[in-house]
Amino acid sequence: MLAGIFAALAGYERELMHERAAVAREAARLRGRHTGRPPKLTPTQARQVRALRGSGESISELVRSYGVSRATIYRALRDSDSPAVPAGELASTEAGVL
Repeated sequence: MLAGIFAALAGYERELMHERAAVAREAARLRGRHTGRPPKLTPTQARQVRALRGSGESISELVRSYGVSRATIYRALRDSDSPAVPAGELASTEAGVL
């Protein structure tokens, strides 16, 4: 019975820790701080990757020259510095292209 009480208290404390961590992450986000793992490529390097790929550089060559994984290169190609376009607007602008 005593072990059950201690287990319940430990579970409650664990929930409190998760809540405090979530609040701290949100506060940091609102202050403009990045939490989590730092990116492998700087924004400048990501722009260079996109430019090189646009000029015909292969993915394998980019991987070797920047020393990152294929997934990182593809992520840099996928993510752009331009602001996100709402889904409805994207569909309407691409409809005229087809």
